[in-house]
Amino acid sequence: KSELKQTPIASESFTMDVQYFRNEFNSQGVSTLPATVSRHISEKYAVWSSPDIANKMSKNAYHLMASQSKNHPILGTIAVVANCTHKKADFYDPVVLNNKNAVQVWNKLFPDDKLKTSKEAIEEQVKAASSKNALHILSGTTKSSSFVGLVHLMKSDDETNVNSSQQADKVAKEIEMEGKDSKTTGASANAFAEKAINLLSKSTLESHCSMVVEGMIPEVKATTINTNVQQLKPDTEEVMKQLETIMKSEQQDKQKLSAQFTQLNNEHIKSVVAALGEKYESSQNVFDANNLMTCFTDFVTKAQEGTIGNPFNLYVTEFTKNNIAESYRDEFYPPEEGGDE
Repeated sequence: KSELKQTPIASESFTMDVQYFRNEFNSQGVSTLPATVSRHISEKYAVWSSPDIANKMSKNAYHLMASQSKNHPILGTIAVVANCTHKKADFYDPVVLNNKNAVQVWNKLFPDDKLKTSKEAIEEQVKAASSKNALHILSGTTKSSSFVGLVHLMKSDDETNVNSSQQADKVAKEIEMEGKDSKTTGASANAFAEKAINLLSKSTLESHCSMVVEGMIPEVKATTINTNVQQLKPDTEEVMKQLETIMKSEQQDKQKLSAQFTQLNNEHIKSVVAALGEKYESSQNVFDANNLMTCFTDFVTKAQEGTIGNPFNLYVTEFTKNNIAESYRDEFYPPEEGGDE
């Protein structure tokens, strides 16, 4: 029977590109950023991979970019685009056909050149000159994987647009340079990821991240942020109880309790921070630039292992009419048995 094997015979490669795209608007006030980034991704993968992958990666990136541009004030986007071809190829070795199915397929594909299955006809075909027709069976493939990481730099509420834009340009340019200086190896890709995280963490820029991956699923870990939700003391309920006590008191007691209540709350306002009381703790998961670069390094690690990926180059095995006839004879008319089917 045919057996699928992984063999390290393919060419291994890693290609990466890092570019920053500023958010600009057309005459109708619509952001051109999604189309610009999508076109860039399509052009890269058209060279690195296949038209199908180029179309799929660019289309997915466009939808993510359009959503970000619609819902958030983006200064620009850093696009980290990478492609790997893996060293391990999948091959059927040996390629063994089901002889009855092979004859049926042959006769359906070539009705003017049918293969008869009587013993005499099979023996005659084995000895005959080879036909120009042939069956081509997919027998192997090399594999590749693709990664697009998008870091969307946001406008800051507490800074002027000019300052935010200048800071974004500076950080993005440094990350671009780190990407261009990186050699096309897994180790350099991991080093780039660490430097990019460092540059982004040192800035005051807020960022959102998006990711598109084909050929594998990198390990995705979100960052958990714990938030202490606090309540001022006295709270509304305590204040109302104090007021109710004052209203039920005698006139003299009302004046005394009211003065105490006013003094108490004046002191409370002066020390409001000290009077904060923890009410409950909440947590939420966020996907930030650190998580994106962690996914990128995991992508590179799995690509180096080379055991997964999308089909890239396909290999076929050719079977002629004579090949099928010979295989059919060996199964159904072996020399020691003889006889018709």
